[in-house]
Amino acid sequence: MEQVCIETVEGGKMTKGLAVCIHGNKVEHRRDYLYTEEFLEALDENLKKKLGQ
Repeated sequence: MEQVCIETVEGGKMTKGLAVCIHGNKVEHRRDYLYTEEFLEALDENLKKKLGQ
């Protein structure tokens, strides 16, 4: 799971708090960050891919 989290973030999908740390205060939803539910869905999708499901 930890590796999936890292790969998801490295792929550009992250929550606003992390996006602000990386890009500064001028971040935009969907361009720079996802809402929590969207991020969790991205994690779920990537985990399923990793597990071959």
